[in-house]
Amino acid sequence: MKALKAITLIVCTIAVLLTCTVVVVTELYPDLIKKNSSTAAVSQSANETVQSGSPDGPSMELASESEPDAAAESDPESDPVDADEPSSPESDAEDAVDYQGVISEPSEFKYNRNSADGITLTWMATNQTDQTINYYTVHLRTINPVGDPSYDQNSGESSFDLKYVGPVEPGGTLIVYQLFTYQGALDSIVIDDIDLQYADGTKQTVRYGFQTSDDSGMDKY
Repeated sequence: MKALKAITLIVCTIAVLLTCTVVVVTELYPDLIKKNSSTAAVSQSANETVQSGSPDGPSMELASESEPDAAAESDPESDPVDADEPSSPESDAEDAVDYQGVISEPSEFKYNRNSADGITLTWMATNQTDQTINYYTVHLRTINPVGDPSYDQNSGESSFDLKYVGPVEPGGTLIVYQLFTYQGALDSIVIDDIDLQYADGTKQTVRYGFQTSDDSGMDKY
């Protein structure tokens, strides 16, 4: 009995001491108590947000999952088109005009092959328009004896663009006289198109389509 009373007395004494300690700390350090209480409240709020999900702050996983949906909803028809994209050869051909009334049939159209297989083209035709031609480019192809393309020994090309500067007045003569390729298999030359630029700045592409196998032309060198 005495032992039980002693233990009870000790417990009560400890309880009184703890109570007094809390009272003293509260009186002496009120700011510290408030700060610790605020920190605990914030920590608890953060834990609840992570567990339940906050409507004001979606998680990164939700954001990343929504990105494919946004991409899927984009309208391909609204994507900008590159205005500088070059036109296709088909559209260029549609814009071309027939040579008649623009450039005459060739008055001279032949070539020469020198000892090194250098090919010099001689071609002449008349400006049949009422405008001065400032620049012209002759687009041509080289053909072998069986009708297939023949190729330059250095570049491997079978199509060539020969550019010239005028002016060529109305009724004047457009002239090509140029060693433009080296190839031993060449048999004929076809002029497909001619690009014209007039003195007023306008441009025109002419479908020509003349071919020659005449190798009796002049040697430029």
